Amino acid sequence: MNNNSTRIGINGLFDHQDALAEATLVRKPRLKLVTPAWASRMIKWTEDAGFENRHENPDDIDTYSRDMTAGMWVAAHPHGIIIDSRGFLIDGWHRLKAIMKSGMSILMWVYIVESRQEMAVSTDIGVRRSQTGGAHIDATPFRDEHQATARIVEFGVRSTRPKLSRIEYRQYIRKYWRGVDFVVCHGRGVGVLMAPIKAVLARAILSPASPKYMRNNATSAQVEQRILEFVQIYKTLVAPDPNKDHAPIALHRFMENMKGMNSLDSRCLIYIVTEIAVMKFLQREFITVLKPNAYLKDGKAKELFPIPEDEKNERFRREDSKGSCG
Repeated sequence: MNNNSTRIGINGLFDHQDALAEATLVRKPRLKLVTPAWASRMIKWTEDAGFENRHENPDDIDTYSRDMTAGMWVAAHPHGIIIDSRGFLIDGWHRLKAIMKSGMSILMWVYIVESRQEMAVSTDIGVRRSQTGGAHIDATPFRDEHQATARIVEFGVRSTRPKLSRIEYRQYIRKYWRGVDFVVCHGRGVGVLMAPIKAVLARAILSPASPKYMRNNATSAQVEQRILEFVQIYKTLVAPDPNKDHAPIALHRFMENMKGMNSLDSRCLIYIVTEIAVMKFLQREFITVLKPNAYLKDGKAKELFPIPEDEKNERFRREDSKGSCG
């Protein structure tokens, strides 16, 4: 790269000629509408100069890009773009790549520092937050359990992709809030109440099928009360009516045999067995052994607690759909 192209890159950063000098001297960041074309030039200039980025993560690029395309990227977030005084990129590679992929122009802070060496010891040294780790900032009552439960309700047990952003996780948690929060709040302290079990219970609260299983046109409040009873029996292993309330105990015993098993197949089996247990509990039917094969047809498991949102979900519309285990 020649010096002229470097200067052109620097001068193109800001709207005012003296902005670069001011930013360099007092390290004052400037807002810039970063276009895909500018992002592409910055990436190329940095690559051509021989400065390698850390290992590129396609999942992060996809995640940022989806937020940008959906208009959910937080404009002017302090985590912007950092370049050195010669115009080469130091930090922000994935954000620039996401802008290129999304085709969106994004308002970002751009920081200029004297040298790369001074940033080498201070970039990315903070404690990384979990996806729900920023909830305390705006006093949002989200926990990691909300995240894991909402993900299974939306994407199924087997899904490990796509990687979701914090914004997307919050969308899905809010989408299924009534069921997810009820189960997370009442399921605390239950030793083996795993995310697949919570997801089934959340779906049972949200599903129009639950009142039908209970018969006599049960209300949503009655469904919630029955689910709460399920959780309490699962915790205590004490059934008020052993002839009608044994399903949670059967599930607990099944889970004891599943300890140490955390493969996708075992989690899917847990999901199916939990569905059976909850359905039988709502129907007040006696059951001591949970047999998932009775609910499998051609290797497919029908979702026992469908919710209205499933109609818009491609996972449930496919002919080869395995419901939440697909």
